[in-house]
Amino acid sequence: MVAPLTTARQRVSIIAMRLLVALVLALITAAGVCHAQTWVIQGAEQFFRVEWASRTASGGSVIDGYIYNVSGTAAENVRLLIESLDPAGAVTAQTVRWVHGTVDNNGRSYFVVAVPAAGTYRVRVGAYDWVPSGPMN
Repeated sequence: MVAPLTTARQRVSIIAMRLLVALVLALITAAGVCHAQTWVIQGAEQFFRVEWASRTASGGSVIDGYIYNVSGTAAENVRLLIESLDPAGAVTAQTVRWVHGTVDNNGRSYFVVAVPAAGTYRVRVGAYDWVPSGPMN
């Protein structure tokens, strides 16, 4: 025979423990269905244009080309996102590379990146920082 709970404190303790377990289970479940965050800046194509070509080099596949900064402000810390695509257009691999130096306003910068072999690629600017052009306050 189970002894009845004799105090309100014991009942509150059991309820609190059950709530804590439910909260932990809810947090674990929610963490499992969270979607990955993206670091790609949306709208970068209005400031940058990318011309590129893929080729086979001695070490494997390579993409090279130019990033054109069509804005009126220089950019630094520019990151390229190169996606390898299968015949259906699904991404099979991603390569992220920094572009060397500053991409001047209305200028261009050359890049060359080793990539996994694929039939098709998508190349775009994923992230960048504008170079301040005036006094910093």
